Amino acid sequence: MCASILACVVALAVVPSAAAQSTALKSPAPMDAKPQEVQAVQAVQAVFARYETQGSPGCAVSVTQNSATVFSDGYGLVDLEHQQRITPQTAFYAASVSKQFTAAAIGLLALRGQLALDTNVRDLVPEVPDYGTPITVRHLLHHTSGLRDYLGLQGLAGWPEDMLLTERDFLAMVSRQKGLNFPPGTKHLYSNTGYVLLSLIVRTVSGLSLREFAAKELFTPLGMTNTTFRDNHLTAVPRRATAYAPEAGGGFRSSVPGFDVIGDGGLFTTAEDLAKWNPTALDGPLKAPGLSAMLVTPGRLNSGESLAYAMGLRLETYRGLALVRHGGSYGGYRTEMTVAPSANMTIAVLCNLSTATPYGANGFSQRILDIYLVDQLAPPITPPLPGGIMGSRLSGLGPFVARFSDFTGDYFSDELDVRWSIQPGTPSGIALQRRNLSPLALEPRDPSMVSFTAVGVPLSVRFEGDTAGRVTGFVIDSGDMTGIRFVKLPARQ
Repeated sequence: MCASILACVVALAVVPSAAAQSTALKSPAPMDAKPQEVQAVQAVQAVFARYETQGSPGCAVSVTQNSATVFSDGYGLVDLEHQQRITPQTAFYAASVSKQFTAAAIGLLALRGQLALDTNVRDLVPEVPDYGTPITVRHLLHHTSGLRDYLGLQGLAGWPEDMLLTERDFLAMVSRQKGLNFPPGTKHLYSNTGYVLLSLIVRTVSGLSLREFAAKELFTPLGMTNTTFRDNHLTAVPRRATAYAPEAGGGFRSSVPGFDVIGDGGLFTTAEDLAKWNPTALDGPLKAPGLSAMLVTPGRLNSGESLAYAMGLRLETYRGLALVRHGGSYGGYRTEMTVAPSANMTIAVLCNLSTATPYGANGFSQRILDIYLVDQLAPPITPPLPGGIMGSRLSGLGPFVARFSDFTGDYFSDELDVRWSIQPGTPSGIALQRRNLSPLALEPRDPSMVSFTAVGVPLSVRFEGDTAGRVTGFVIDSGDMTGIRFVKLPARQ
């Protein structure tokens, strides 16, 4: 990394011009290409042209159709220190795009009769607490387990995003949890925790780590020779892209995860390799009849309701075209793998800049679909103009000042293994001080004056008390985590 922000800015100043960088690395259409093929190449290049500016991180993209590459190129810089260009052979951290490969490993074990998907997870990973009702492997695959997301717990505990997380740290955090977000099978709520547990299950059942199993059973048969799960943050990854986030004052800062846990993430791959992956057509290449059908079968809740999530894959429709896809985001990495089964097309987009948009509405993958599959897409739907009355904040409550001292003090959560405190100093009268993080102002959310919402952050605090009216603790809900309890500690003497 640069020794300082100033060093990074100086480095940017000496980057060759975009034109000088790109001359030999573009992937123009073949000499005998048809006019529409040339136009398609030019249209895709225009989508990523923003990253051809001086000194910018960027993206790699590869598109295959019927197993043939129709587009493959790179834009921007691998890293700002050495000024190397991104190519389709540059390796990126794939973030949650990794999940479908973990699911495929579990699917292979199930098809071979080595693992039943309705097995209680505690039989395979005993560190998972007993919540009184079984959590199954199937629940983990479809995000219906109710397990709290460990990344969210990590953030609440004040761990920096780039802090090293080991398997031991992960299991310690999981084992400390006293409750679930909901009973298993009753709801669908995305949980990275489940997919890390799946990676441990692969090791328990097969005797191989997920890294070893995936290399042997997935990547080698498919010719994905530059793809690996990295389960040790010290392992070198050839041609790895460093990820960045913009600095408020200009320039970039590095933003790279340092995890040793995998399954929910941990995959390093190239756009060229990822475009070889088609989860809807794996049975032949992997000699695993039934695997693709298993991977793309929607999950179901206990009620019978069908989900739009299968095994590490989202099932969506874009302008009438059925898609199988998944995106990924962590640190400064942004990734997307999209398959259009009816066209036998795979689109792989891997970026090393936090502001890149490979997925979502008008994201890079959708724009590539617009270019190559325009004849298969329905006309775009014009969104309705915004209107109606927006909900307004509750008014007339006034600042909370009565019995303010009842709320102030230190609180401890054994689930997060952190101590937080309630302090004065905000318009509402109280603020939440979290370890290693800035204080959060709390505003009352109802006239009872026991429930508060954090200003600018999706976090709510509900205080609890005893029969004498004394505050005994509080419960927080934050994003995908609910019901995390803090106990008030005795006042310091």
